[in-house]
Amino acid sequence: MAAMSKRALNTAEGASGCFVCISPPTARVKGRFRAAARFRSPEGHPQCWSCLAAQYPDRAKLKVRKEHLMLAELQRRLPWLGEKAEQLIWDCPVPGGCTLKRPDMLFRLEDRFVQIEVDEEGHEDLSCADEDSRLELIAADVGLPGLVLRLNPDAERVLKRRRLRNGEHCFCVGDADAFNDLFDAAEAAVETFLNEPPPEGVRVVGLPTSWWDGR
Repeated sequence: MAAMSKRALNTAEGASGCFVCISPPTARVKGRFRAAARFRSPEGHPQCWSCLAAQYPDRAKLKVRKEHLMLAELQRRLPWLGEKAEQLIWDCPVPGGCTLKRPDMLFRLEDRFVQIEVDEEGHEDLSCADEDSRLELIAADVGLPGLVLRLNPDAERVLKRRRLRNGEHCFCVGDADAFNDLFDAAEAAVETFLNEPPPEGVRVVGLPTSWWDGR
């Protein structure tokens, strides 16, 4: 059977629930309501992505996002950060907070926090004011001083897209020097931040610096 991508069918108008798990017609995805059953089984029944992938794995392409690769590399380099953290928040609102804004990944320590944001395409679809406001709301919910690392995987060809033999596309290291320089700087920024007394407010570090300085 031909593979079906996640964009296969969007039934936002007149959406129905999943035929298998009876999910509701809509679900909140990144702050927006979207149709839950956006895909079709070979029989034509509406299905959510989870049910389609479970029942017809040959029709589902499970794509790893650039964000996941960047976060995984940082965790590989800083395994002790997770051990020090009292709480790890990954792509969900801060528990007990007032906003639904979600950090890509946030480590809450005893007296401070470290937040990682992967700015794919430099978040060109967001204005600086919108992004700054989002970060401020998240920091207010955490209620601690913190460090926000904003990493752009598209600057300096840190990552590149390649086509596999089976026709799928994936992301891998692009320019090795740029990749290592970015994560060396990110690692150093976290270590410096944690070895200093807690700062007042939130410190934002954007990498690579060529992208951040040119914003």
